Amino acid sequence: MWSWIIVPFTFIILRPFMRLDYQTNARHFLYTVLGIQHTITGEKLIDEGFILPNHRCFIDSFIDGYVSESMGIGRWLVILGSPFAALLSYIDNRIIFINRGKDSRNNIYAKCVFRMNKHNTKRIVFYPEGTRNNYTTLNSRDELKSYIKFGLLKSIYEDKKYPVQLLISNNKENAFNEKKLTAQYGVKIHTKISCAIHPKDYATDVEFFDEIVKVWFDCYTETHNII
Repeated sequence: MWSWIIVPFTFIILRPFMRLDYQTNARHFLYTVLGIQHTITGEKLIDEGFILPNHRCFIDSFIDGYVSESMGIGRWLVILGSPFAALLSYIDNRIIFINRGKDSRNNIYAKCVFRMNKHNTKRIVFYPEGTRNNYTTLNSRDELKSYIKFGLLKSIYEDKKYPVQLLISNNKENAFNEKKLTAQYGVKIHTKISCAIHPKDYATDVEFFDEIVKVWFDCYTETHNII
């Protein structure tokens, strides 16, 4: 309630007088309200392109959007769950609304490119897994591949203009888990930012997808301390 309704509503009211934005609200929620102990390693963020995080829980959008300073892709229904947080995101040009089941992958991709060309924010964050997964182990690249939906990635490959970059984190669902209605203060979260993967460097979309899976699995192995 505090970080999804009260604080965003207050920020919207005070915007004419103070610079209170999405980043400020996300930072307050993550590091003050939840007190997460956050370690971020890896490469420098790409200047423009698509950020691909793992999808675990509701606070994904806070962590991944904050770290990558990206616009997110979300359904209009998000307004029902957190209307003022969604409105603040919209005002700050940090969300692209879509109609799930009606917008095709090419239509969604066109919306992303349009927004990148129109606004200063040149990174788009979206979740290739499509849904919040609760697996506790990931044993192989083939298993990971079964969780990933390659629809929008296919459009990215066909255009060959923008790179993708992975943003893989552990323990997000331990800090806040809406399915179990639990939250913990001070959870340690390790986020790994991968190298850039550019579609123009791959002869086929399958090779592009396979490289994403390979790098994703390596990042997952590192962040989840798998030997």
